This record gives sequence, structure tokens and C-alpha cells, in this order.
Amino acid sequence: MMKNLAILFIISCCCTFCYSQEIYKTSNTAGNYINTWTKIVTVQLVNRYNFSNVNLRFQGGNAGVQNISVGDISFRVKQQAALGDAPVIQLELNTNYSSRLDKSDIKAIIVENSSVLTKVELYLRIPVSWDDLVYTPLLVNGIAPEFHSQDGFKSHLPSGQVVDCIFPNAYKERMGIGTSDLGGNQLAVEGTIGAREVKVSTENWADFVFEDQYSLPDLLDVEAYIDANKHLEGIPTEKQVTESGINLKEINIKLLEKVEQLMLYTIQQEKSIRALQKDNSLIKENYRALLDSISKAN
Repeated sequence: MMKNLAILFIISCCCTFCYSQEIYKTSNTAGNYINTWTKIVTVQLVNRYNFSNVNLRFQGGNAGVQNISVGDISFRVKQQAALGDAPVIQLELNTNYSSRLDKSDIKAIIVENSSVLTKVELYLRIPVSWDDLVYTPLLVNGIAPEFHSQDGFKSHLPSGQVVDCIFPNAYKERMGIGTSDLGGNQLAVEGTIGAREVKVSTENWADFVFEDQYSLPDLLDVEAYIDANKHLEGIPTEKQVTESGINLKEINIKLLEKVEQLMLYTIQQEKSIRALQKDNSLIKENYRALLDSISKAN
């Protein structure tokens, strides 16, 4: 039994490597290297289902200058499909205590994606002038990657499919901000959300109201429904909204439907008003003609 446990322990150690004592660094990041790229990690996978998972701790700064950046990079590559198909790549920058590097400064490049090899390189852009930028592998799981030290700088990334770094926790299937109660949602936020613009995708819209075959409800029927239910047909009640909230996409489509119905009612009323005005003008003309006839007869 002890022998079997020992074998299992050795196997597990072969799959997970800790590099806490290894330190790598870029070349001196003088001012003329700002916005250039340097290669820090290479992952090579030769079989389907191979993967490499890397956690890096990095730090950059200048001696005696308050210009320091500290943070973690999580980098995972897995050849989920057959070789020759694109690998699955997850790349995250933890900026909780970083003041200089941004997620746009980290890119993964698929430099080879053949039937015999998947090769992915991780690049870092130098955002400010440091003495150097050091990085330490905290944990490597799966296929051990190659770490590069003082690899030099490139003005442009190599050719290949580019994978952007995502914001923290973006690769997780579900996330809560200010709350742990997700309520079945992919994203749950406790509090307000400020945004310059919000775009909602939809497969349909309310323009069916303007189709020739659309039957516009009679206003007397609308009045009867309101009297009986105290809300517009198709619009959720106050009780439903307070208990379950509203779906912004659905409510906007419903509200647009009501606006378009109102426009059709307004057009109908305008036509009726103009017809009445025309009839009224004819009545007035006939009335004046009648008065003239009576006056002449007397």
C-alpha cells in the first residue's frame, strides 16, 4: 500500500512543477524600448489533450524611484481538438496590485499550428522604462514550457493568430461583483453599473406592427383590457416587476410595439380629423348657400 502511494506521489509531482526559486528577466528596459515586445514563455504541445498551465509573478521598477509594478499572469494552453486545429488559450492579468502593466500589454501568439506541433509564445510589451522586468514561475502544471530571459525586444509581434489577455476572472463561467448570490446568472452585480454605451443583441424587433397583415387592436378593446387588468396587454404588472425584475430586451421590444401602435392610432385619428374638417367645411358652405337662397327668396 505504501509503495502504491509513493508511486502516485511521484506521478503527481511529475505533472506539477513549482519554480519558486527560478527568476527570469528582460533586458534593460531603457526609454527607447518603451512599447516594444519581448518573449517570456514558449509552450509546445505535440499530442491531442496536451496542456500547459503557467502562473507567473512579475515585478518591474527603478532603483530609488516610485515606479513599480507587481502582478500575476495566468497562462493556459490546451490542445483540446486534434493537432492542426486551434488550441484553447486562456490568458489573464491579475492587476489587483499592479499600477503599470495593462492587459493590452500581454499577448499570446499561435506561431505554429500544424498536424505535428502546436507552438504558442507569450509576449510582454514594455509600457514604461524600468531597470528590468523580472518574472518568476509560481506554478507549472502539465507540459513544462520554456521560459526566456533577456530575449531582446521586437517592435512588432511575430505573425500568427493573436490571443488577447482578458480582465481578471473573465475566463470563469460565472462571476459575481459585490455579491456571491448569482441567482442562475452568468454575471451578477450588487449595485449600480456605469457605462457610456450598452449594446443588446436581439433576433427580432417590433416592426411587425407596420406589416400589412397586422391587426391593430380596437381602442375600445384596449380600454376594456385596461379597466379589467389595470395595465397594458403584454406589459408585465407592477407585482411581476417588483418580484422578478424585467428583461431589458423584451421590455424594449414590447414598449416599441406600444409606441408603433400609438403611431398608427395617431395616423388614423389624423385622417379622421381631416375628413371631419373637410365635411365641416362642406356643411358650412352648404349652410351659407342655404342662407343666401333664403335671403334672396325674401
